[in-house]
Order: sequence, then C-alpha cells, then structure tokens
Amino acid sequence: MKRNHHLKELIDNIKKTEEMITLHKTNGTSSLMTAQYEAIKAKQISELFGGLSMPPYQTVESISVIKHLLNK
Repeated sequence: MKRNHHLKELIDNIKKTEEMITLHKTNGTSSLMTAQYEAIKAKQISELFGGLSMPPYQTVESISVIKHLLNK
C-alpha cells in the first residue's frame, strides 16, 4: 500500500511539474526556469519507471505504460 501511495503521489507531482513547465513557456518567462522544471520532471519520470518496473508492478501492462510514456 505504501508503494501504491508513493506512485500516485509521484504521478500527481509529474502533473504539477508539467503545469509549471507550461506556465513558464506560456508566459515567456525565464528559459532557465523551464529547463529546471524539465529536469525535475525527467527525474520524476525516471523514478516512476523504476517503480513500475519492480515487482509486483512488473507486468505487461506496466511495460506498456512505460513504452507509451516514452513515445510522448
């Protein structure tokens, strides 16, 4: 259960980080801020992939989700 909660929080954080990236791109603010948020998002996605690739989440469906995200 604890791991489920962590993965859900991670997904929420990725969404919030994406919102911040969009905000900074839309407002034309500092490209440095955008780059920083993109680096944070990459780290969060890497952590999510790691969590999905370990048992009990290591399933065909998890691998499919990872492939889908990588193709975005």
